[in-house]
Amino acid sequence: MGRMIGIDLGDRRVGISVSDDAGMFAHPLATIEFAGWDQLIEKVACLMEKHNADLAVVGVPRNMDGSFGDRSRAALRFSRKLASRTGKTVVTWDERLTTSQADKEMIALDKSRRKRRLKIDQAAAVLILEGYMQSLRTGEKVCSGEMKDDEPPETPLKG
Repeated sequence: MGRMIGIDLGDRRVGISVSDDAGMFAHPLATIEFAGWDQLIEKVACLMEKHNADLAVVGVPRNMDGSFGDRSRAALRFSRKLASRTGKTVVTWDERLTTSQADKEMIALDKSRRKRRLKIDQAAAVLILEGYMQSLRTGEKVCSGEMKDDEPPETPLKG
């Protein structure tokens, strides 16, 4: 298995994480200031190339009841475009509460509010990627961000 990139899409910032070559550990990589979808796709594609990533895991922010809202649909559109742009496999992952979990972990590490704000998106991207990698090791369903019923499945995608 090659390297993977984890992506936490935010309104203002996008957190990026990267796995090791063995796909065992995820590490914070970058925070990208959101300035439009096309720019974001290009930056993520460049990071995937630079870090030899064969796969991207995009967090999909499902509602607490499991339904999909506007942000979920935007994440799925981004996933399709990233797969098309890179020719790589892009999977989606249910990212409910990853940002609040990352914030709690950073508070436990005694990080100041300012430091948390600067790193929270990367930490959430690490949790997304770790969840996906854990599912590969345990055989859990790997495409938990997939839409059902009223919309066609969106993952995994291959460009």
